[in-house]
Amino acid sequence: MIKDLVQKQAVVSASVIHLAPEKAIPLDLSKSNQNLSSIDLNDEASFSSFIFDQLKEDEVGYGGYAEERSLYSRSDLFEGEEPR
Repeated sequence: MIKDLVQKQAVVSASVIHLAPEKAIPLDLSKSNQNLSSIDLNDEASFSSFIFDQLKEDEVGYGGYAEERSLYSRSDLFEGEEPR
């Protein structure tokens, strides 16, 4: 009886977008990435170009989980927060 109830209430997830795993490209946004040191992180256009230059038209980029990113230090919004 409980098993039937749980099965009836089961949630089935649906894809929001179709994305082939090979189209998901890891981006190194960490503090240790030397390529970021030559970019003005306060200049949105420069930073956007840096990101999009690493991706082909049909790819999606993602950053690493819990990596310390110096780009957050450019904003007062993150002042006093744990570095990530």
